[in-house]
Amino acid sequence: MTRNYKKKKENDEEDAQRAVLCVINDGMKLRTAAAIYYIKPSILFYRVKKYEENLSPKNEKYCSKHTVHQVFTNDEESMLEKYFLKMSKMNYSLTYCKVDK
Repeated sequence: MTRNYKKKKENDEEDAQRAVLCVINDGMKLRTAAAIYYIKPSILFYRVKKYEENLSPKNEKYCSKHTVHQVFTNDEESMLEKYFLKMSKMNYSLTYCKVDK
């Protein structure tokens, strides 16, 4: 018996806001909107609740829980990546210990 695997889609900020607006403005059911936009119903429930309290979806930016504990910004990470690639092309031996310093 084969299993049908649904590939997980990364949640976009825009999809989450569209789902919240569909629930509030169009009167769509929570589970239906969650299924259409591939969002967990519990997450959508809390976002709708927060929207109703603030009455504005633009007040808060929803982001991944992993970006909250991020040390470098995306720009800084790309600069570091370019630097390390440049150093490796120049045959400058960088070990993990040297990079940490």
